[in-house]
Amino acid sequence: MTDFNEIKYERIDFDKTKTNLENLINQLKSADDFESYISIVQRINAIHLHIEEMFDYADIRNMRDLTDEYYKKEIEYWNSLKPKFDLLFLPFYNEMNHSKFKELLLKSVPNNFFEIIKYQTRITSDKNLELLKKENDLKTRYRNLNKTKILYNGEEKTIGFISGLFSAKNRSTRKKAHDAINDFYYQYVVEQTKIENTINE
Repeated sequence: MTDFNEIKYERIDFDKTKTNLENLINQLKSADDFESYISIVQRINAIHLHIEEMFDYADIRNMRDLTDEYYKKEIEYWNSLKPKFDLLFLPFYNEMNHSKFKELLLKSVPNNFFEIIKYQTRITSDKNLELLKKENDLKTRYRNLNKTKILYNGEEKTIGFISGLFSAKNRSTRKKAHDAINDFYYQYVVEQTKIENTINE
């Protein structure tokens, strides 16, 4: 397993990946023997794993340091395009499900492989593309909000830390934590509403 600090990050180009995958899937469909077929499957899986690794890496780097503008831009890129990357693999999943080598594949790939692609074909669709983009963006915004620091008892504490006080034994501590969080979110909603109104004017 590669050490996180040894991973070399790169932004993966969508158009190049699309072209590469289309070529490989066409080769897959025309493969005459199982050895050639499984070799292409492995190449496609390697592309998929690399995409997931780069997405996860950018996400973790953004989560670790919200002030890093580079990874802030990278996670915005991924939040927007990750659902489209996922769509690129649908023809591959369909090919695997209807492959003329299906019986041999069942003996060669991990037991849960076809369950995974069955699940992926259910949740991956261009019909919910925009919803998936919005979901990614909202998850990042919520997580980043959780790391926002606000004043609590005269000290700067993260929202996540203060939320942890909701289960404190002392009632006064619980109330103070709830009040601090509620005040923050109220002010946040007010500010966001002002911004949206300004954009819509």
